[in-house]
Amino acid sequence: VLRRSEASGEVLANLVTSDDAPESIPDLARDVCAAHPEIATFVQSVNTRPAQIAVGEREHVLHGRGFLEEQLLGLTFRVSAASFFQTNPRQAARLAALVSERVGDVQTVFDLFCGAGVLGLVAAARSGEVIGFELVPEAVEDARCNAERNAVTNARFVPGDLAQTLPEGDFPPPDVCIADPPRAGLHPRVTDELRRLAPARMVYVSCNPSAAVRDLKPFVEQGYRLIAVEPLDLFPH
Repeated sequence: VLRRSEASGEVLANLVTSDDAPESIPDLARDVCAAHPEIATFVQSVNTRPAQIAVGEREHVLHGRGFLEEQLLGLTFRVSAASFFQTNPRQAARLAALVSERVGDVQTVFDLFCGAGVLGLVAAARSGEVIGFELVPEAVEDARCNAERNAVTNARFVPGDLAQTLPEGDFPPPDVCIADPPRAGLHPRVTDELRRLAPARMVYVSCNPSAAVRDLKPFVEQGYRLIAVEPLDLFPH
């Protein structure tokens, strides 16, 4: 997996392997980085599970810092190999600005599936407090670092499965919930928790319209109204 920073032009190479292979992978990383100096950092992710997915159970940083830096809307973001970050930074900036506009000026915002914290940290400028929730520990660490490096003091990030952290945590009631789930959409237990929390508004970011239709139906049945839908093309050409 290759990730390129629009801000710096630096590249992160993430090689996903089925085992550690210490006898060969470090040499490969050295040779690749020598041949391609634009690679600022080289990470090996080890995935021993049967599924051939580009996510590892553990990481080895073999060259560089192990992350890239990207800039959106005047903020600087650290992005590690395991962190979710939109692949199109220019449209990611448009997305974050649109979400912040939809969130508006409120007291408490929940940022669900927050990744490296992009949407919540942009919205924090207009909010009293942002609480981000994320399953991937590396992404939570990135989000906390991003808040610190951008001097955002009104955001905090909670690691763990949403189905557990939402009902078990001691949080103020949200005025607005941002939800940016993976393609599978919201887990039914997360939907139940959101219906229980009953925020005044929700801003739902979807990369899978069919999952969005399924997810939004219970909220409409509860009395919510779908006010606006705006498409963003993050994959032109």
